[in-house]
Amino acid sequence: MPAIFLVLAGPGFALMDKIYEVVPEKLKSRFKGKDIRYPGTPFPCRNPPFLWTPDEQRIVPLARLHYYWGDMSQYNHDHLETALQGDMAIGLRYGFDADCSATADCLSAHARTGISKQHHTNVGTTLPFQNIVRPFYALLKGTRKQLINALAKRYRQLDEKVLERYVDYYLERIGEGGYFDGTGQNPPLFLDASRSFDQLCDDFANIVGGLFDLYEKKK
Repeated sequence: MPAIFLVLAGPGFALMDKIYEVVPEKLKSRFKGKDIRYPGTPFPCRNPPFLWTPDEQRIVPLARLHYYWGDMSQYNHDHLETALQGDMAIGLRYGFDADCSATADCLSAHARTGISKQHHTNVGTTLPFQNIVRPFYALLKGTRKQLINALAKRYRQLDEKVLERYVDYYLERIGEGGYFDGTGQNPPLFLDASRSFDQLCDDFANIVGGLFDLYEKKK
């Protein structure tokens, strides 16, 4: 069986970075004998949409998508292909984040659909070419207020209206008709934003265990 590729995703949610830092020790003790690898992120220097500089704001959505795919292709070659030789590779942000960022400033629903369609076309061609399996995405889910609060803890200096606009957009991307609906992606796996940090780490470990169980049944 191929390795499992699981990604903590969602541009801007620093909580996911914290989980990524903490869970290796937890998973090591819980899943003894499993080779779980951590290839990091393809986007260490990419700002989330609500932190774009004026120069970043001038980039058109299609060009932005290509920049993200350039980062991903290099990351696939340098880190992910090797990580997928284990039982599971756990990454931090990937294709969902590329799509979510590239479409954030589209001027119309038609343009957003076109950019997202290009992204999913890339998924279907580039990932098999580089021997990359389709990822499962673990995403933060909650009420509008819970997600705004999750961002505000890290970005207190920003106007709440900026965060509100971004959260509304993020909820659209993870909801019906968004990134996962009818696109061939694996179904999203959600972490509840109302839970404490320790509970979220436990919940993520349960997601890992559920995926291992799922793949064992497929053998």
